[in-house]
Order: sequence, then structure tokens, then C-alpha cells
Amino acid sequence: MREFNYIAVEGNIGAGKTSLAKLLATRYGAELLLEQFDERPLLQRFYADPAGVALPLELSFLTARYSQLAGHFGNPGAGPAVADYAMVKCLVFAAVNLAGEEAVLFNRCYELLSASLPRPDLLVYLHDSTEGLMQNIRRRGRAYEQDLKTDYLLKIQEAYEGYINYNSDWTRVIRLDMAGLDFVNRKADFESVLDHLEAI
Repeated sequence: MREFNYIAVEGNIGAGKTSLAKLLATRYGAELLLEQFDERPLLQRFYADPAGVALPLELSFLTARYSQLAGHFGNPGAGPAVADYAMVKCLVFAAVNLAGEEAVLFNRCYELLSASLPRPDLLVYLHDSTEGLMQNIRRRGRAYEQDLKTDYLLKIQEAYEGYINYNSDWTRVIRLDMAGLDFVNRKADFESVLDHLEAI
């Protein structure tokens, strides 16, 4: 962790980001930065009927993420942090959910806010099949997620893959295939994740 002041865990909905971020923060004695989904009623409205809600939703996430990261890293005494997101998540979801003038406006807002934030020293990207994601979503039981469609998850997946592949120079990236991996219940799986981090 001496080399990484800011680790971000990224991936699709239901990939296991929060679970891994909690384990890494505990292991390295870092501050844990988590998104608070239940505080965003717009998200529930978006899943039910995206029309007219997508831009306010994406802007709400953008400003909330900015505020949390700026609040932490703007503090001179702040220590290392592990977050279950990176600002790039805003671009990924906006690419899927917005179009036309709304997308242009959002991208301008993103550029203004993200310019003052540090990039992650390491991004841990979790990849899982849409079937695996759906199983995790059903298992965690958030009511407003239960009607998510696999084609939406696939679009998000493709947006992540595209961004990481074409912007690979923006930070160090470790890609973890989540198929058969259970770092919450199997200590050996978590240790294998740590091996990846420490081998960098």
C-alpha cells in the first residue's frame, strides 16, 4: 500500500466491488470510500422508467462522487484510501444512458470536476459474465435492481471494456475474472487477489 495512495475497485453492477474494497481497506489499514446507493431515489426511478431521469441521475452521481473524493484527498492529513468506484464510472454509465446534447453537457461537467481530482494509483477491474452478475444482483436483493435486464448489463460491460482498453495509459489496471472467484468466503481467493496487487 505504500506505493498506492488511492486504489479504486471498478466493474459492472453486481461484480463485487464493495466486498473487495472493504477487504482491501481492512487489509491495508486504508480509509474506505463507499457509494451510498440507497440515498439516491433517482436511481430507483431510473430503473423503473429511464426517460427523463437519466441526466439528473448521472449528474447526481457525478457530484456525489466528486464531493466524496475531493473531501478526502483535499484534506492535507488524509491517508491512503480504497474506494468501490473511480470517477471514470461516470463516463462509462453516461456513455450508455445519455445521448445528444445531454451527453455533451454531462461530459463538460465531468471534465470540469474531474480535473482537480487525483487518478487512482491502481484500478482493480472486476469482470464477470452477465449470468454471474444477475445471480449476484438477485442474491443481494435490492428491490429496485431486480428488473435489470442482461442487455443493459452487457452494454455497461462493453463500455467498461472499451474505456479501459483505449485509455490504458491513464492508470495501472489489474483485471480480475470473477468466474469461480469468491474472495469473501474463501480466504485463498482473497490471497490470490493480494498476490496480483503485490506483484506489480
